[in-house]
Amino acid sequence: MDRQDAPLQLKIALAQRGHLLNVMNIRLVVGLILAVIVISLNVSDNVASWGMLAWLLFTFYPAWQASRLHKQANALRVITQQYDDAWRPTMHVFLKNMSTELDTEKVAGLGAWVYVGQDHHGMYWYDLKTLASAAEIKQSLQPIVGDSVSVSIVSWLGLAPIGFV
Repeated sequence: MDRQDAPLQLKIALAQRGHLLNVMNIRLVVGLILAVIVISLNVSDNVASWGMLAWLLFTFYPAWQASRLHKQANALRVITQQYDDAWRPTMHVFLKNMSTELDTEKVAGLGAWVYVGQDHHGMYWYDLKTLASAAEIKQSLQPIVGDSVSVSIVSWLGLAPIGFV
């Protein structure tokens, strides 16, 4: 992939994926309507079975194509660092023995930081929407916060939306 064309390729991949999912939904609804009609006409079981198989293949082929485009879109998001409207897991980052809040601008490249709160003993916690692993987050944070600060990360608890591949 050419890095200069990656933003355009990302837009195209996302648009194609959305279109294919819409096509799948339309085929699903039309197929359900046709299935009700076939059932009401009392068609033979053999014909109905083959019709059902054909309908399933016809309906879910766009979903298979959309999943392939989704993988390409994810790779393009990593290349372009454009995560607008993208679902990312939430990592819960706890910093123990901190004297002040974390300067999230220094680690903004990891993802979207949200300050959650603090206690009276120097514990700060943040939610981080990122694709980085817990080890990568710790490795990036430790030089900034220093060795006296304990970094704990609770793996993402946000669930992927239905259909996320």
